[in-house]
Amino acid sequence: MLKLKPGANYFWKMHHPALGIRIPEIFLPGIVPALKKYNTAAGLELSFGRETSLASIINARPGKFPITLGHTGTSIPAFLKAAEKAALAAAIPVELEADHLIVIGSHARAVKRIEGVFEKRELDPGKLKESFQYNFAALDQALATADVRCFTTDTSDLIASEAEELSRQELENGLQQHLSERGRRKLFSRYLNRKFSITAADGSSFSLEFDREKIMRLFLKYRESIRGNARLYDYLHVKKIKSASFGFEISLDETQGFTPLQDAFFYLMEWTASGRHCDYFAPNIGFKKRTDYDGSLKTLAERVSKLAAVANYFDEAVLSFHSGSGSTPWSGKG
Repeated sequence: MLKLKPGANYFWKMHHPALGIRIPEIFLPGIVPALKKYNTAAGLELSFGRETSLASIINARPGKFPITLGHTGTSIPAFLKAAEKAALAAAIPVELEADHLIVIGSHARAVKRIEGVFEKRELDPGKLKESFQYNFAALDQALATADVRCFTTDTSDLIASEAEELSRQELENGLQQHLSERGRRKLFSRYLNRKFSITAADGSSFSLEFDREKIMRLFLKYRESIRGNARLYDYLHVKKIKSASFGFEISLDETQGFTPLQDAFFYLMEWTASGRHCDYFAPNIGFKKRTDYDGSLKTLAERVSKLAAVANYFDEAVLSFHSGSGSTPWSGKG
């Protein structure tokens, strides 16, 4: 059984709520007593790509940086120190999380996405370099401030959705461009002539199979996104975190459409095949920000069950939910 202590912890793969404390002075006095009253361990977080930012950015003169970056006015050190101090004072366990480390061409696009505005992706090498440098600096500041052990990434802007429309020859050409002959053999050997049998929590089972064309399509679609996540993961891996273990969550929830089962399986297969771990996986299950779900509950239940089973297939990773906070009293937002 996981032993938790007052203050910052690493929850490993444990189901728990994670709460955004956008303005700590206002949110923590309500959240912390509630966690203590109901004996609940929770994550305390802010989005590093939107809600919080580097202290130098928060303290800069107005107009120097995009208003969409750190729009709560709470810096990374301020948020982490306040969360840890409140947890220690109340003697409750929490997990401090660096949420939504977004690799994206512009901070404005990161905000547009949650409003349902999706623009054509532009992989400007210069802007992507800046995005990685920002995330590395944010991680440095977080790790220097508190015992942050959970990290959620978002490289969905690097997903090449246009790969869905490529012809067979274009797929073959693209694969040859990015993988050596040995690499192609290894890729196909992971999927071809294999039937993956997956069991859901309710005991039901289903299987997934991949043909050559699907493998190539998914590889070209997710290649850059997986590589982007690997850069963030490897940066954390070499940092002097207080413990060798850290939680890593891959989020795809802000893509334009929901995540198909084959896509989820392929992404996690390629990720774990690289020797990297994933504690939580947040696909797009069809929820939207600030919108109540109005689709079929039966379809939603089946989709969630199967996606959770796919995540669990890979070293018992846990399905994570981000979007769909709603807008009515029934979802706590009205």
